[in-house]
Amino acid sequence: MAKRQNGKGTLRKRSDGRWEGRFNIGVNENGKPKVKYILAKTQAECARKLKAAIEEYEHDKEIAER
Repeated sequence: MAKRQNGKGTLRKRSDGRWEGRFNIGVNENGKPKVKYILAKTQAECARKLKAAIEEYEHDKEIAER
C-alpha cells in the first residue's frame, strides 16, 4: 500500500478482518497524541468514513476558532 499524504490519516487491516482508519486530533495534557478511530468491513468504506471524519473534525475545529 502506498504512503498517504500528511493529514489524511492511516488505514490498516486488523487481525479480525475489519479495516481500521485513524487520525490525530491533537495532544493531551501529558503530551501523548489523541487519536480518532474508524472501523469498517471494507477498505473503500473505511477510507470514505475516514475522509468524512477528518472533514467533519476540520469543520468543527474551524467553527470553534471563530
